Amino acid sequence: MLLLVHIIIALCSVLQATYMLVRPARGGMRIAYGLITATLASGTALVWQLHVPLMQPCLSGLAYLAAVSSLLLGANYRLAIK
Repeated sequence: MLLLVHIIIALCSVLQATYMLVRPARGGMRIAYGLITATLASGTALVWQLHVPLMQPCLSGLAYLAAVSSLLLGANYRLAIK
């Protein structure tokens, strides 16, 4: 069940970050940051619960963070220009 919640939160996070790139807003940025935090927390709980080796989850998590962070950096830049 936690895996499904983790996947849904991560997908919502990517969608929110993409939406913030198109239409930046301060409230939406807070939501995006909260979703990133929830994704990292649920991923940590999954690793802890399933006792899996850290290499694969960490690489996937870093790729996720790189993608979402670059979207939010672009959104932050567009918000500063407004």
